[in-house]
Amino acid sequence: MAVVMLCYARSGGTLLNQCLGSLPDTVVMSEVNPLGGGGGEPGAVPCRTVRKQAEHWYGIPLSENGFGKTIEELETYCASVGKTLIVRDWSYVNFAPVEENGYSPPLEFLTLREIPTSVDVVPFAFVRDAIDVWISRDMPEPADFFSNYLSYVKKILELDIPIFKYEEFCTDPANTLKAICAAVGLEFSDITNSYMKFRNVNGDIQIRSRGQARPEIRPLQRRKISRTSVRRLENSEAMVECNKLLGYSPKYSGGLLGIRRLYKVLSKLELNTR
Repeated sequence: MAVVMLCYARSGGTLLNQCLGSLPDTVVMSEVNPLGGGGGEPGAVPCRTVRKQAEHWYGIPLSENGFGKTIEELETYCASVGKTLIVRDWSYVNFAPVEENGYSPPLEFLTLREIPTSVDVVPFAFVRDAIDVWISRDMPEPADFFSNYLSYVKKILELDIPIFKYEEFCTDPANTLKAICAAVGLEFSDITNSYMKFRNVNGDIQIRSRGQARPEIRPLQRRKISRTSVRRLENSEAMVECNKLLGYSPKYSGGLLGIRRLYKVLSKLELNTR
């Protein structure tokens, strides 16, 4: 059996990845996809493929090549030693225009398509409020961003699989993790106070995001944005549809940036684009 976690960028996937990797008898492939893999910590051996992660993180040598074949070989190995393979899909690369997909996303979950039918796949999705995903990605053009995100949301719903929310996980991590384990057939253990020791992971761990900087799992306060950004956000019909489909509010609720703070943010953004 291979458990597959579908998760968009900036949706808490790295945090959950660390928790899943801390569970007993699991082997987690982190941010992998037929189109490529995510990044790891600075200075670490680049582990963007299933083969490299298996070898460098778990000491498991694989002889096969190609995404589907290496997943199949690794799942067979895990089953033989009493472990469960978990594949954290790099879903972002399938729904956003990036170099790895030639700036033309396929708008489907290629990982689910490429894993051979000989492997029993048990997928679930880990989602976050579209507003916070957008803010966390530094508020790109709403029309483009939410159009891609809406495609991702609709594909998840088409699969009719268990969906778990990042916000609920942060509010009640142990019970939410227990529910995830029950849904996909993993042995539960409350590792929510020790998960940070697990370092075989790609994602936000290397850039010290707000969530990664905290010593425990708890809800994040929504970042403040300007009134102009709120108008841009709430004028997006795709955002409204995303949040309604996932059961979130389509209205922005959070503080607004003051004039001085807004000036500092704009100045920082200007410096970063030079």
